[in-house]
Amino acid sequence: MDPIIVPVLTALAGLAMRGIAVAELLVRLRWQDRQQHAHRSYLTALARTLPRGCRLDEIRADGSELHLVIAHAAEPTERPSR
Repeated sequence: MDPIIVPVLTALAGLAMRGIAVAELLVRLRWQDRQQHAHRSYLTALARTLPRGCRLDEIRADGSELHLVIAHAAEPTERPSR
């Protein structure tokens, strides 16, 4: 083999590994975004069914907390879609 081929192949292999790592990160971030969107939609639907003055407390796996106090009227209002 030519002495330059081995370093070039090594560099290409390294770039391929970096590309795979970036693709994996993008897939993971997209999945996480979809999970958060689904959770927000669930909480919104739940909040619309609860009476005024109710409180929702959530403690997440990472230790963060979410506290929601329902202050809407009994009839949900429609928002225009984006």
